[in-house]
Amino acid sequence: MTDAPPDAGHGRHDPAAAPPRGDAQEAARYAAFTFQMRRAMEAMMAAMHRDAPSGDPDRDFLTMMIPHHQGAIDMARLVLQAGRDPLVRSLAEEIIGVQTSEIAGMQGRLAALRLSRGERCERNRPQRRRRAERARPFCARCGRSP
Repeated sequence: MTDAPPDAGHGRHDPAAAPPRGDAQEAARYAAFTFQMRRAMEAMMAAMHRDAPSGDPDRDFLTMMIPHHQGAIDMARLVLQAGRDPLVRSLAEEIIGVQTSEIAGMQGRLAALRLSRGERCERNRPQRRRRAERARPFCARCGRSP
């Protein structure tokens, strides 16, 4: 396997590098779109690297792929607002549907992996159930008692 050049990853996407053709209003719309795309990309990358490695490849994969998929959803929504090509818009709609479903599956599997190892969900403090069930606290993320 060869090493990729340092700019071969997500950092290489520079929407500002290719200004649109057309009038000033179109250029302003495109500038707003590229700004929002860059923010979405930066938020995705920050979320992917927020958690320290766990030592478990399965958990680390899921922990990083969930925000990666969410980033794709966020960017697809932006192209639905700004894009005009019907095939690109159709692809964006498909990405939103498929990746939303995949996120739910990955979140479920991540919770199951944590529970199978006897762990609590790290990000949620125990919360209380409804008044009738107040005697038992539970984790809002996985639904189990801590």
